[in-house]
Amino acid sequence: MRTVRRLYFYTLALVGVHALIWGSVSLLRTLLEGGWLGEAALTATGIAMTLVGLPVFLLHWLTLQRDARRDPEERFSRIRAVFLYVFLFWTLLPILYALLALLNRWTAQFMGLSPQGVWFGASQSDVDNLVALVINGVAFVFFARLLLAEMREAPAESFLPDARRFYRYLWMVLGLIITVLAVQGLVRYLLSLLEGDALIGGYLLANSVALALVGAPIWLYFLWQIDGTLDDPRERDSTLRLVTLYLITFAGVTGTLVAGSRVLSALLAWMLGRPQTLAGFIAEEGSALALLVPLAVVWGYYGNRLNTEMTRIPLQPLREGLQRFYRSLLSALGLAVTLLGLVSLITDLFSRLLQSDLLMVGADRLASSLAGLAIGLPLWLTPWNDLQSEAFLLDERGDRARRSVIRRTYLYVFIFALVVLIMLAGGNLIYNLITHLLGQPVDDLVLLALIRVGMLGVFSALLAYHLAVLRADSRAAL
Repeated sequence: MRTVRRLYFYTLALVGVHALIWGSVSLLRTLLEGGWLGEAALTATGIAMTLVGLPVFLLHWLTLQRDARRDPEERFSRIRAVFLYVFLFWTLLPILYALLALLNRWTAQFMGLSPQGVWFGASQSDVDNLVALVINGVAFVFFARLLLAEMREAPAESFLPDARRFYRYLWMVLGLIITVLAVQGLVRYLLSLLEGDALIGGYLLANSVALALVGAPIWLYFLWQIDGTLDDPRERDSTLRLVTLYLITFAGVTGTLVAGSRVLSALLAWMLGRPQTLAGFIAEEGSALALLVPLAVVWGYYGNRLNTEMTRIPLQPLREGLQRFYRSLLSALGLAVTLLGLVSLITDLFSRLLQSDLLMVGADRLASSLAGLAIGLPLWLTPWNDLQSEAFLLDERGDRARRSVIRRTYLYVFIFALVVLIMLAGGNLIYNLITHLLGQPVDDLVLLALIRVGMLGVFSALLAYHLAVLRADSRAAL
């Protein structure tokens, strides 16, 4: 009953305080920009939100504060901790947007551009953003001071440190995303100089500078806050820390893979004879090339941090399991890309051999296939070689690796996928052959049959390899 009551009161307090904040923002904007009668609808909206939000907030918040003073369990409850950090998040978010909008317009104006073309705050004025910044800032400071006071008095088993940890990691990730977008924009701007489009390049620079001025401080500040707490074993060994590092690293790997594959494919197509100019290449692939730079840095930086964190884990089996999981993810991603590249390459090569009109054209598909193999094979084989080296050990560590649920899941997933792919390719081949023999001609039957046979060969070879690995693990475990 007490949990339901807390949830009810804190939810309404949160709704009430935000109605009060945005009602006040609307009223103050109307007053500063056009007087009370300038915009009747805005004035009415502001008054209504304020008159509704104020009593709802005060009634529920004062009741909660009274309960918190009387009962420590209420003061340090999980729901209260979540409420305070949710409130800080939802007030800091509009503060940062207001800063972003102001910086975006000011940067554009400094460069002699119209603020109407910026990404953030194009339809707003400085007064709009400053009012939102000040009122949300006052509310943020009020609750931040309250939270700091409660954090100092919180018992060791309080949920406040856990809520603070999640809050910091959330903002660190958001700051990192904004910073990546800023770097992408800056690199794209440098590339746009080669295109000669000054207007597009100018807005790219203005938008990217604004993103960098907001995103980089957020990321670095919360990263500094997080790193400053790593002397505490609860922070250093928290599950949230490892999960966050895994997600960021995997996002960096995936993004680098996608962007890198696209850029490499375009480069290979150009080398294979596709008519292209440097300006045209930049116009088509500039965004992917610009995104590749920050994502590769993210992968390298956070991948290194993840490896460092895993080596600090005191329990050897746990450390080995986490490393095995990371390598298995990379290997699985690389093998999937390799499979796609092989299938595409088989299709392209047989099409070129049997269709003479395609012999000197269609560079895009061949380039895409080669790019997939060039990226997928190293990404698969490098971590897979580490996994196999571990499994070949004849000591206790090797036995743990061979019996690992992660390793067996990896093998069985790909064995299952390859069996299904063989069934699909083989079934499609048989279906088309029978259809043709029964008197319904199939266009390019020879080409289709060769492509399906080639696919069956690739799938069967990989299936045989993974089955051999699985059998070897089973024999070694006896």
